Amino acid sequence: MVNQSQFIERYGNSPKQCIGDIAKEWSKGQPFKKDNIIESGSTPCIHYGELFTKYGPYIDDVCSTTNDAAMKVSQVGDILFPASDVTPNGLTRCSAIMRSGVLLGGDIIILRLREGLSPEYTSYAICMQKQQLLECITGSVIKHLSAKSILNVKVPIPANRKDQDAFVAIMRQADKSKFAGFKSQFIARFGTTDCSPFHVKSLREISLSSGEYGANTPATKYNSEVGRYIRITDIDEFGNLNNDIVSPEVAEDKYLLQKGDLLFARTGATVGKTYLHKEGKALYAGYLIKYRFTDAVLPDFVFAYTHSQEYYKWVELTQKVGAQPNISAKQYDGLKIIVPPIEEQKSFVALMHQADKSKYLN
Repeated sequence: MVNQSQFIERYGNSPKQCIGDIAKEWSKGQPFKKDNIIESGSTPCIHYGELFTKYGPYIDDVCSTTNDAAMKVSQVGDILFPASDVTPNGLTRCSAIMRSGVLLGGDIIILRLREGLSPEYTSYAICMQKQQLLECITGSVIKHLSAKSILNVKVPIPANRKDQDAFVAIMRQADKSKFAGFKSQFIARFGTTDCSPFHVKSLREISLSSGEYGANTPATKYNSEVGRYIRITDIDEFGNLNNDIVSPEVAEDKYLLQKGDLLFARTGATVGKTYLHKEGKALYAGYLIKYRFTDAVLPDFVFAYTHSQEYYKWVELTQKVGAQPNISAKQYDGLKIIVPPIEEQKSFVALMHQADKSKYLN
């Protein structure tokens, strides 16, 4: 079953145009030495490696580099694509940068729009054409996005700029915590755990049990009767699953997921990322920790919290730095979460769902 996208409901009948027809020009960034990236300096920069982990559909704050500013730089409203990645899903996103003079790395494709178009709307519209973007990808081990093929992707463009801006206004109500330079809507509404008018509880206090580790069994060919096996590598930083669908070699009922179960990554470079289970038969693997909640919270609300600035900061401070970053179930148990009344949670979740309708559930 597919959830009907609010975007499609609102703009699906708008005339579609090829990206090549709405682009004034396109090019690629220029390589620079990653070692030169520093926290402050005279030349702001974006390297592809952080483009879609630190930033989201629009960008307004960056780090800096000591490179010469005469290199390839952004203009306000440029749309940025990754040029290569190890997974196809990593090549189906783009961002509109709302700042000029930013040094752009060599693994970034730059699309500059003609006048009269909203860069933010256009970046959202492009991201929602996932199937078309997948057809633009080549390569085996390392995937590459063909810049020329992107120009043939068709996107719905409302003729009235006001309609484009109206959608952007909806999207800007989302949690801005992933987008550097924007205050988290979550924090703006509920405060922080050390300064909030609402109750603050630990993850353990709002869960039916302590965090539970997943199965330690290899993956095998997918079997619908057994269910999908969800591994840490199957989850991206936004909580979406990839298309590498497998089953566990040994399936135990205690690892079966229920709707509303929240999985936390406990080790590796992406420790702290989360996945909220919505539907379908699935089991989870050992590098993930499961929480099932009491009636005090909505699972979607807790999931939203795990995409807030405060949560990211907690992950950064809590993970054990070593050969592999790690956060244990005991540590997750102690994670503090703001718990407003259910009606407040419902209101925020409704806003969150209106703001991001680009995710489809199979």
